[in-house]
Amino acid sequence: MPPTYRPPAAARSRTAAGPLPFVTNCPHCGQPVDAQPLVEAILDRIETEALEQPVFPWRELVANIGSRVFPAAFGARAKQEQPEAPKIILSRPQVAGLMLATLVAMLIVALLWWLWMPGGTTSAGVPAPTPAAAPSSQNDSTAAIIETLSGYNRAETEAAALLTIEPLIPYIDPTSPFAERRAGQLAARRERSLPHRTMLIRWAIGAVDVRGATATVVTQETWTNQEAGAVGAEQATVRVTYTLRQDLATGRWLIVDSSQMPL
Repeated sequence: MPPTYRPPAAARSRTAAGPLPFVTNCPHCGQPVDAQPLVEAILDRIETEALEQPVFPWRELVANIGSRVFPAAFGARAKQEQPEAPKIILSRPQVAGLMLATLVAMLIVALLWWLWMPGGTTSAGVPAPTPAAAPSSQNDSTAAIIETLSGYNRAETEAAALLTIEPLIPYIDPTSPFAERRAGQLAARRERSLPHRTMLIRWAIGAVDVRGATATVVTQETWTNQEAGAVGAEQATVRVTYTLRQDLATGRWLIVDSSQMPL
């Protein structure tokens, strides 16, 4: 609470009935003089100066120290003492406009997020291209395909001599129609006892088209073939188109089909 001020003694000597008469003699002429107005003016000035003395801010000092020691309590008290903010009353058109602006902002944010999310579209609205296989991965696939074709051509010499499909199994898809056709050809020769000696003497690899787990390869091959009992070997050049697939379990490329055209 604010401090209580006590008026000076001279001011307290006055009674409720009014000021006491104060008479003195003039120092010049010796006549009695009523000095009451002068005394009243002096007393009023003393009271005014006493009331106008600056007050030491005890309340502010205590509040400052308390806010540092108990910040939570004094923070809540300060919030209670703050004047309530004036309420803003919006009309119906203003409320509708505010809701519409909020909805438009949300749609813009959602659109920007969708444009830049992985697998979406680019900022120009064009569908994002599917990342192409890295050059190293493409080269690895091509090398694995060439290795499969090389092994298959070497195994053809053994399969022709033994008249069995077993040497070809590691390089072809055993469930494909191509494997069934080659097994039938070898079985027919075996029934007639017609072994032959075939060998690849020259080949060239053309286009290698890899699309995911499938591939198409075009080669030009020159073979020699000598039937049992023949005097000499015959030679032929063919253009062969191979179709392969990648086995997901082993990662190897297997031949699923083959077609050839004599040159």
